[in-house]
Amino acid sequence: MRLLWPLLVGLLACATPARYMLSLDPFTPPATAPQGEKVVVTPFTDEREVKEQGLIGSRGEGPTPIYLLQGDPAVLLTQEVKDYLLRKGLVVGGESPPWDLTLKGLDPSWGPLVIGGKLRRLWVEVGGGPVPPCKAQVAVDFAVAKGRKVYWRKVELEVERRLGAFKEEKVAKLLEDLLREAIERGLSDLEG
Repeated sequence: MRLLWPLLVGLLACATPARYMLSLDPFTPPATAPQGEKVVVTPFTDEREVKEQGLIGSRGEGPTPIYLLQGDPAVLLTQEVKDYLLRKGLVVGGESPPWDLTLKGLDPSWGPLVIGGKLRRLWVEVGGGPVPPCKAQVAVDFAVAKGRKVYWRKVELEVERRLGAFKEEKVAKLLEDLLREAIERGLSDLEG
């Protein structure tokens, strides 16, 4: 039994976890409150075709699922859009009312600038092996209501890299960078 104990401990140490958890935070809010045009950000909807809400990827042949630590990716996207706009100097309204993304569904009390949209893809696929390939994808449809018109901006990004040895932090950074770029491309021309 004494000889089996180290072998059992070694096998358990090498066991693959049942899941990986990634935390994403592309934009941190600014230290000071901005002064400028007010914008209302409505909740983004999750239009991804996944089995579970927090599922954002997989690793290896098993595969081992990768989940978003914050839970709901659409809620994360909504918050990151708000943080991005605050960093641009826009005043973001407090309550986020639901919006059906149509001109008819706009409430005049929301003000002259309203942003919402759909998260269509947030996914990372990590292969197996000592230097696994990693493919990340983000697709967001932004709806921007301004001047009694709704403008749609579709952003789709994909990147493939070898990140060296697998580390959750490296994969999270790759997804953060992609999500940051999607938000910047979709909303960069808003005044701030």
